[in-house]
Amino acid sequence: MAGLESVQAMLNLNTGLCVTSMLNIRYRAPTLADQFVVVRVKLQEQRSRSVTVGGQVETAEGQLLVEADAQFVKPKDVAFLAQSRIQDHIDVGH
Repeated sequence: MAGLESVQAMLNLNTGLCVTSMLNIRYRAPTLADQFVVVRVKLQEQRSRSVTVGGQVETAEGQLLVEADAQFVKPKDVAFLAQSRIQDHIDVGH
C-alpha cells in the first residue's frame, strides 16, 4: 500500500521524486494471498513541500484489513536531483 500512497504523493507534489517522512500501518485482519482486495487512497493534507495521504485495504465485501497513513516530502534539491545522474539510480515507480 505504501507504493500506492507514494504515487499519489508524487502526483500531488508535481515531481517524480519524494521521500517518506512518516508511515503508520495498522493491520486489522488477515489478508489472504488468494483473495481479491480493494485499495483506497485519499489525500488528507497538502502543503508546499509535503503531502499526507491515508489508505485502506478491504475485502471485496467491505471488511477492513489494513489502514495506513503516510507523509511524503519533496526534497529541497529536487530540481538538482532530477537533472543529475543520481536519477538513473533511483527507482521512482517507472
